Amino acid sequence: MLDLDKALLLVDDIQKRKSDMRIYQKSNEYLKFIFNDIDVADKDVLTVLASADQFFAFIDKKANKVDAFDINPLAEYYYFLRKWCFTKNICYPIEVRETIVKGIIENIKVNSLEEEWAKKFWSRYYHSKDSSNYLFYKTAHDREWDFPLENIVFDFKALENKTKSNIKFYNIDIFKKNTFTCKYDLVFMSNVLQRAQFDEEKLKICASNLKRVLNSDGVVLCTNFIDNRRIYEKISEFEQMMMGENFEYSEKVGYNPIFYSEMPIYYTYKKK
Repeated sequence: MLDLDKALLLVDDIQKRKSDMRIYQKSNEYLKFIFNDIDVADKDVLTVLASADQFFAFIDKKANKVDAFDINPLAEYYYFLRKWCFTKNICYPIEVRETIVKGIIENIKVNSLEEEWAKKFWSRYYHSKDSSNYLFYKTAHDREWDFPLENIVFDFKALENKTKSNIKFYNIDIFKKNTFTCKYDLVFMSNVLQRAQFDEEKLKICASNLKRVLNSDGVVLCTNFIDNRRIYEKISEFEQMMMGENFEYSEKVGYNPIFYSEMPIYYTYKKK
C-alpha cells in the first residue's frame, strides 16, 4: 500500500491539478450482463481495481480468489472505504450524506496498518475537502445517462464477511514489464487494453505480462467503451494482431445501455 504521507501528497497534487490520478466512483460497465454471461465460480481472478465494483462482483459470484491491480495507488484506499460502507448497507459513499460517511469512518475498527492509513486518509479528506469532489472522476451516472444503478446488486453482509482479510493489491502499470507472485484463471482488464490503441510496444508488453500471469487456458476479459463500430474494429484489429501469437479472440455482442445500441459489450483473449 502506498505510504499514507505519499497518498496525502498525491491528493494535494490532484487538488492543485498537478496530477490526474483520480478515483473512479463506480463502474460505468454493464457488469450485470457480463456476470450473467460468464461463470467465474471457483476461479482464481486478477482484476483491475478501479472503483472496486468489479472486485466485489467477482467475490459475490463466488470466485475462489480475487486479487487486484491498478496504476492508481489511491484505488486501494477507496476499496477500504467501500468495504466499510457495506457495514451500513451502503454501496457508494458518494450517494449518501457526508455526515453518515464520516460517522462510518470514525467508528470503524481497523485490523491492520493498511486500514489504519485508510481511516486517517478518508477522515482527513472528508473533514477538509471542498464541494467539488476533486478526488473523483465523473461517471456515466453523473452525466445522467440512462444506465441502471441496479447494475450489480451486492449481498452486503456476505461481502463484509468475505473481505475481512486485506486485499492483495499490485500497484502497477500493466503496460510495463511486471513480476507477479501468483497465477490466475482469469484476468479482468476492463477497457485498459483499448487505452493503448495503436501503441505496439505497450500491447506487446501487456500481452507478455498476461501470458505470464495466466494459467493454461486462462482468459483475459475486456470490456468495450468505443461506441463507433468502425473505430472499434480498427483498434480491435490492431490489438488482435499484437495479442494473436499467444491468445485466441472472441467477442460478445448485445444491447449495451451505455451506447443505446447493439455493440460488443465484452471480448476475451484465451491463452493458447
